[in-house]
Amino acid sequence: MAELAAYEKDLIANVEKHGWQATHVFDPDGDAPGFTYSIGFPHTLNCPDFIIFGLPSNLMHSMFWEIFRQIKDGNKPGDGTKWEGLLEGDFVCISRLVHADNSGSNYFNSARWFHQHDGGDAKKMSFMQLFWPGAQNNLYPWDEGCGDDLIKAQPLLYEPGHDYG
Repeated sequence: MAELAAYEKDLIANVEKHGWQATHVFDPDGDAPGFTYSIGFPHTLNCPDFIIFGLPSNLMHSMFWEIFRQIKDGNKPGDGTKWEGLLEGDFVCISRLVHADNSGSNYFNSARWFHQHDGGDAKKMSFMQLFWPGAQNNLYPWDEGCGDDLIKAQPLLYEPGHDYG
């Protein structure tokens, strides 16, 4: 077996110490929305890893901490699960199951690597996408009347073939 790279060693150590790690990805050209995904939720919580698009990386990281805490406290992630307390104010986020067509190489690479390194089958992983509502109208990207900026910031990975990667 090949020697692990420093990033891989750090990832394993972070999951063992904290229960998970976040990876932030951004488009240097600014054409596609940035996103952050969790690594290690299947290992620690026995649930899918999550992805969030279009918010500042530090905010998405803090949202993952709250999701992690809520799952540890018994909240069951699923398609359509509502999540409160992730954002300031009365905003409710909603998780959706990522369609298999959209869970390939454009997203989740480190999560797949970790899962396989941990003894799992990376091809059988499932993922959840967390959606946040618009601040002005509280609409989600799938709602009629939702603004184009919010739609562009959150690709609908639960739909087949709707990949912005």
